[in-house]
Amino acid sequence: MLRRAAVAIASIACLFTTRDSHATPPWTERLLTLPGPIAGTVDVGGAIAHADWNLGDPPNNDGPCGACGFNGTGINVEGVLGIASRVDIGLRVGVRGFDDGLPASINEGALTDADAYARMFDQEAFYGGYTNAVYGDGAVSNPELRARVRILHVRHMFELGVEARSIFPFANGTVYTQVVGVPMALHLGRYVRFDFGAYSHFTLLQNAPILATFDLPAAFWFQVHRRVFLGPMFGFRFYSANVYGTGPANVDANLGFGVGVSLARNVDLKMQLYFPRIDDGAHWVGAGVGVGFYFDTANAYYR
Repeated sequence: MLRRAAVAIASIACLFTTRDSHATPPWTERLLTLPGPIAGTVDVGGAIAHADWNLGDPPNNDGPCGACGFNGTGINVEGVLGIASRVDIGLRVGVRGFDDGLPASINEGALTDADAYARMFDQEAFYGGYTNAVYGDGAVSNPELRARVRILHVRHMFELGVEARSIFPFANGTVYTQVVGVPMALHLGRYVRFDFGAYSHFTLLQNAPILATFDLPAAFWFQVHRRVFLGPMFGFRFYSANVYGTGPANVDANLGFGVGVSLARNVDLKMQLYFPRIDDGAHWVGAGVGVGFYFDTANAYYR
């Protein structure tokens, strides 16, 4: 009897151990950059978003729409190549949909930044009232090329990196944008991770001064199970100009919540709800879900 019980307990333990061995490492233990010598990710996400905009022509708001609510969909596709465990190079593009039936054709997916919500846990994808000048207003967004280098890793607790992003103005009516930043991560044991940083954005507007923004993103992540993590995202963005045209709109406060689940070895499911302008209520909001696929030639995988 005791022998059978011992065999049953051992079998159950092996079952859970095997399942965990086929899961990705806990999110709180992953680093700012992919492991070396060669690793990579492919992320695909989809989202739906809402935004309230006044597109009318003052003083009578007689344009294609006055104060209206818009709903759009978006897709984000992004690939990242990691080299030598310290350098990541990535390329991203978005697809937006839902054309409105107004007298003037309006892509509601672009107007609501829907593809930004499909980019999981990346708070740098939002550009205030100048989004169309950065990413365009067509079905396909301008591409973004980014590079991140991890320059410091202290006792498996604190990480410091540098990052640069270039958004190229391929779409009509768009301008070049350069982003530089300092991402950081604080690993508080095996169950808590604090991501934070500081970023500056420089948008080269036509016939106008450079639009400069300063962004302070942050997120707390809690590993509630080896396969499951979740936590709040928050931050502030400061603009050098009033990007929304009316009212005191030089500052945005953002708030969101994310959840991730390791489905299998090298596969994650991620979900988020995000308010990029929570200081102005729920007039701008979106929800997204994405799947991340990973490969690692050394089988070290974030170790």
